[in-house]
Amino acid sequence: MFSSYVDSQPLAYKILMNEINSNHISHAYLIDENGNNKSLDFVMAFVKEILCSYILDDDEKKILCRRIDDNNYPEIKIIQPDGLIIKKRQILDLQQDFSRLAVEGNKRIYIIRDADKMRSETANSMLKFLEEP
Repeated sequence: MFSSYVDSQPLAYKILMNEINSNHISHAYLIDENGNNKSLDFVMAFVKEILCSYILDDDEKKILCRRIDDNNYPEIKIIQPDGLIIKKRQILDLQQDFSRLAVEGNKRIYIIRDADKMRSETANSMLKFLEEP
């Protein structure tokens, strides 16, 4: 799981695990892929660590992690470019979805892939949303 990154991403692993262990998980993270095509694997391992580490029953933990792997967990949404760009409508849909109550669990996770492919008005809308309490 996430511990497999202790050697390949030691600084990121240490920082993120300290936040999980101290129960000070931020409301937003910016992770730059820096050309690494396996960065989504790192992000998903981090997500599973956040969601699964608090489950004491090993069978429940395995089931939840399997559901996450199968993209069958409703509290995780991945936004990626629709064509060449991430459209403002996608961010507005994310904001609307965010205002709804969670179906399962108490944490909702939104992953925006290729955020650099947002137009400036879309990025501004996203930043405004992140800054609001």
